Amino acid sequence: MNDPGPPPSWNAPGKDFPAAPSAYHGVGLVPPAGPARTWGLAVVGVPLVLVLLLALAGSLSGGGSGNSARSGSAWSGSSGWPGTSETTYTPDPTDTPVPYESDTAPSYTYEESATPTPTPTPSPTPSEVDATSPEAVVTAYFAAINSRDYATAWSLGGKNLDSDYDSFVEGFATTESDTITITSVQGDDVTLTLEALQTDGTTKTYDKVYTVSGGEIVKSTGPERSTEPS
Repeated sequence: MNDPGPPPSWNAPGKDFPAAPSAYHGVGLVPPAGPARTWGLAVVGVPLVLVLLLALAGSLSGGGSGNSARSGSAWSGSSGWPGTSETTYTPDPTDTPVPYESDTAPSYTYEESATPTPTPTPSPTPSEVDATSPEAVVTAYFAAINSRDYATAWSLGGKNLDSDYDSFVEGFATTESDTITITSVQGDDVTLTLEALQTDGTTKTYDKVYTVSGGEIVKSTGPERSTEPS
């Protein structure tokens, strides 16, 4: 049996062998130790910590609101759960209802009544009601004389007191104005006191009775009472 002898040495002189390969590193999720691993852990760890903190804060706030809701009102019933037929809700007397607020003012519509308001009828004046009464005829007669409307005075009864129109008008030539005071009215007879102021300043006073028929004076009686200076 042949002896092969010792194995050749890698460093034997005159031999040119390749250098020994470097150590093999397998591919994995965690990078090797160094700045890369530190940065990777920071990138992954910081978001996880934030998510945990947010979840913890949410659970704490939810528990607080639930406790305040349970302390704000009392529930009683055999089942112990609200909303069942056996549950009675007792409001907290300290709860204050929130008033309704609206930025829009309510609008109101005013509708006029369909029934028109009746217009009052003016009451007729005494002259309109009884324009041909004995008192009204006598008053209109002397008003026409004072305004020098002798034609109207003639139609109101002057034609029955004088036979001629010109003579009737001449009878007032010395009369400045007539003032009458009616003392009584009995049927068609109007009793009055006539004060005739003359152009010379004197006053003639008469106690007269005028009888009216058909809207005009038909008769005049009564003497002159006296003549007095004005």
